[in-house]
Amino acid sequence: MLNTLPDNVVLLHSALGCGSCTHSQNANVRVGSNIRQGKAKDGIWLSTALDETDVISGGEPKLEQAIIEADRRYRPSTIAIVAGCVPGIIGDDIDGVALKIQPQVNARLLPVHCEGFKTKIWATAYDAVYHTIGRNLLEERGIHDPAPEDELAVFLEQQRLARTVNLMNVSSMGRVDEQELERLLNSIGLETNVFPVFSHPDSFIKATRAALSISTCPTHDDYFLGYLQERFNVRPSSGTCPSALITQASGCGTLPRFSALKSRWNGSLPPKRRN
Repeated sequence: MLNTLPDNVVLLHSALGCGSCTHSQNANVRVGSNIRQGKAKDGIWLSTALDETDVISGGEPKLEQAIIEADRRYRPSTIAIVAGCVPGIIGDDIDGVALKIQPQVNARLLPVHCEGFKTKIWATAYDAVYHTIGRNLLEERGIHDPAPEDELAVFLEQQRLARTVNLMNVSSMGRVDEQELERLLNSIGLETNVFPVFSHPDSFIKATRAALSISTCPTHDDYFLGYLQERFNVRPSSGTCPSALITQASGCGTLPRFSALKSRWNGSLPPKRRN
């Protein structure tokens, strides 16, 4: 997920070999960025390459230098600091390092605690990424005390947001899959905000302003779905099949009755093929 974010650098605070799998993922990053942004781009990842000396004396000084160098060299919008197993064992404080170095760099620093030995559930990594997104890339929703001349614009924007849904994608989805889901949702009068994969970090704030979140993979998104509902009152969908999506969408107060929506949804589906 982190490798797909445009204008982002992934900094692995770990032994060098912990980043080996990113090589195999880069083909997906290049294809996905080419389809969505019109240009194939490599995912940028660096490593602090912790060694035996760092295990004994601590790796925080090396991490500080790496953050400053990554910001100077690439000028990214964000730097995701991903802690591997070694920092978790020796006690490196990546959150403390991020707080210390943040005033010295332009990129927003996103600490990600992903020490593999702490869990037997691989999907915990998704939760770790969403946790840092929630802590560092989201703000409280709403517009407070608008000027009188802006009240109409605010009202119109609120009406639009009431018909906006978060369509949460995964890295294994193709752009054609996203486009088909967008088409179906647009056909019943809904606007879509597709994220987090291949979404710019600056756009994540949009997720807090939607009326509903639709997940294509609950295992991937359940942590963040709960967070959006608890903090921003953005309701989650309860299923991933089209009938569940339309049922959830019908609950938005500004939409027509469910029977009309279901009819329009069915009319937008492509005809079934006959053998």
